Amino acid sequence: MIFGRHCALPVKRFDVEGLFQSTIDRAKAERKSLSEFSTFCHSPEGWRKLWIEDVFGGIDGKDERVKVDAKLTLEKDTINPEWNEWIMKWCIARL
Repeated sequence: MIFGRHCALPVKRFDVEGLFQSTIDRAKAERKSLSEFSTFCHSPEGWRKLWIEDVFGGIDGKDERVKVDAKLTLEKDTINPEWNEWIMKWCIARL
């Protein structure tokens, strides 16, 4: 069994919305695209697919050898309380 938590989104994608202003300023100063500073965020559905199909080789997410529990919650950011961030808490069990 492994478990953890990290930033995520309801739909998986690269995220640039959570960048600090200092990072945005640096990107502008270096004439770089914000996409170079983006973070990939999984969704609970994408996380399940990754573990069941890609890591453990299940078919169509119906492999009974692996159980993936992933829950998404919107929480206050610990660094900037004015921001909210999506946090995914997850657990993977190989049965």
